[in-house]
Amino acid sequence: MNSDETCARDRLLHAAAEVFGECGYKGATVRDICRRAGVGIALVNYHFRDKEGLYLEVFRNLFTRALREYPPDMGLNESPSTEERLHAFIRSLLYRLTMMEGRHAIMLREWLDPSPSLVKLHAELTNPLLKVLSEILSGLVDPHIPQEQTAHCATSIIGQCMFYSPHSMRFRLQAFPMYQERQIDTIARSITAFSLGGIRAINEEFRARGESHEG
Repeated sequence: MNSDETCARDRLLHAAAEVFGECGYKGATVRDICRRAGVGIALVNYHFRDKEGLYLEVFRNLFTRALREYPPDMGLNESPSTEERLHAFIRSLLYRLTMMEGRHAIMLREWLDPSPSLVKLHAELTNPLLKVLSEILSGLVDPHIPQEQTAHCATSIIGQCMFYSPHSMRFRLQAFPMYQERQIDTIARSITAFSLGGIRAINEEFRARGESHEG
């Protein structure tokens, strides 16, 4: 693509993120997006094939930029401990959520009213990150504990991070004014410590139950 095509494509993605965020996938129209971007409808067909292709590319663009800036390992040195890897994952997720602050509306729309693209979005963008987290947790959770329990640990960690995401900011600042924004490193340490403590408690309970059954 030449520079003009690249600029038009970027404007289209920017406008699409805004319109999808305001109207949701179902309410947004290609015509409205193109009008806001100042481009012709044919450009959507040329670059993205259709409305769903444009929607998917908006999310890919958001995730790619965020992951490039804040990868799950956050540049850890070689041979980090499992605890360090968990902390890096949590810290990176918090930073990525903050980085997406200007585009959180489209994510909130997808959570509240999932689009037909949800399965594709999960498979391509979020599932790989969940696999990374599950692999980290496999080094912390007792290997004999059912996989379902490990999944609960993963969703608990993600849920704690999501509490600090931009879409919950207004509620958080009113209901919990003691939590100030831009304290990501402090929050990451707190979530990591709380999660590690919970995992240790789960391991101890599971092992105690096993010993009592043997007895």
